[in-house]
Amino acid sequence: MPITRSYCATHLAILVGIAFAQPAAAQTGAANDLAACRDMAGPDVALPACRRVSQNSAAPVADRVEAYTTAGTIQLAQPATATADFTEALKLDPSFYPAYTGRAMAELMQHQLDKADADLQKASALNQKGDPETFYVMGLVAEARGDHEAKIAYMSKILAVVPDSYEAYSGRGNGYLAEGKYDQAVADLKKAVALNPDAAPVLKLNLFAAYTGRGTDRMAHGQPQSAVDDFTQAITLDPQSATAFNNRGDAYNMMEEYGQAIQDLTKSIELDRNYAVAYLNRGVSYIKMHQPDQAIKDLTRAIALDGERPLAYLMRGEAYIDIPNKAAALDDFRRGLALTPETDPDRALIQAEIYNLSR
Repeated sequence: MPITRSYCATHLAILVGIAFAQPAAAQTGAANDLAACRDMAGPDVALPACRRVSQNSAAPVADRVEAYTTAGTIQLAQPATATADFTEALKLDPSFYPAYTGRAMAELMQHQLDKADADLQKASALNQKGDPETFYVMGLVAEARGDHEAKIAYMSKILAVVPDSYEAYSGRGNGYLAEGKYDQAVADLKKAVALNPDAAPVLKLNLFAAYTGRGTDRMAHGQPQSAVDDFTQAITLDPQSATAFNNRGDAYNMMEEYGQAIQDLTKSIELDRNYAVAYLNRGVSYIKMHQPDQAIKDLTRAIALDGERPLAYLMRGEAYIDIPNKAAALDDFRRGLALTPETDPDRALIQAEIYNLSR
């Protein structure tokens, strides 16, 4: 999931609060400031209160450490400033592991991955039981390094101790998505949405990607009906997605349900008039429905939008054969052959078609 101040503020604040669990104090002015700092109800109130506590040399060291750490958490949207606050906290108490975790988050946001790793190792050494927030930041650093397996492992560690953490399900789901493990991605992202409906708009974008990826993978493995199911879920999540309708239309083509395919591909084109692939796929549907004139119109439009797809020329060549227009078909097959890679095994079939048309 994206690194956001709202996540960090909420969860690092919880961590700070646990580390500093203290009996209620008399509500002196200093105590009021500390309470306002801890409350984090709003940066306009909390941050000045944290500043007053942290810069008060007469305040207990523990209070000042908490105030610096909370100020850093509030200011994670300004990671350089946050880093400075966490550093001040650690100068006062080098054993306060939440400040190392917070500083690692700020360093990550500044793309200082080695520094973040070093701080996370210190946090782990100081709290050998481990804590969810440190694992979470470790997962984000792993993701930034492209190590999605490590991210998945860290999110699983969180879920072992906090089984209802939607952030961990979301993070692990995104890790699975990056690894192309679509079944696991769908399961985790659905769980994240169920646990936190308020975060659903962001989570649904990732769930959409997971359904789309799994559907595409199922198409590649000759499972068009399962792919239709996945693309239908994607459409439910985003009914304005031209891509989702195109994908389902393509799956219907594979199932030889050409009427259904045309409906979906027409919807895709309505949503995006410049979607070359949707025109190409609908052209294929029309060829299979024995409507070559309609096919030629769509395939000509697909070529106008993207003239580098050999399949568009080859399919239009097929439509010209059906008219029949042998010369136009031959020209399209030659164009398609020119765009087909030398290593493509279909080149031999295209060459044979050209030979037959040339006789």
